[in-house]
Amino acid sequence: MGGIFHILKHFSLGEYDTISSFGKEFNVETWGEIYHNIIINFFSDEFWPEKGKEIYYEAFSTLGDGHRLRGVYFKNPEVPVYFLDSLRVDS
Repeated sequence: MGGIFHILKHFSLGEYDTISSFGKEFNVETWGEIYHNIIINFFSDEFWPEKGKEIYYEAFSTLGDGHRLRGVYFKNPEVPVYFLDSLRVDS
């Protein structure tokens, strides 16, 4: 599982360099924008089970520059809670 610190590498904030290996990071001005994008993604209308995986769900939202944000969430089978697993910027 990735979690929030894994997610941070997909964003660039001002003078902080990203460590993304994809080179598809999204530029933000504040740390709060990252959380804003995660929340918007989680509550997206495009939220469904990931193909072939019962407890993983995908969500898609659109960033300010038009790129798609793909989130993957793990649903705990014992309690109704989702955990952020992965988040990346797609073309």
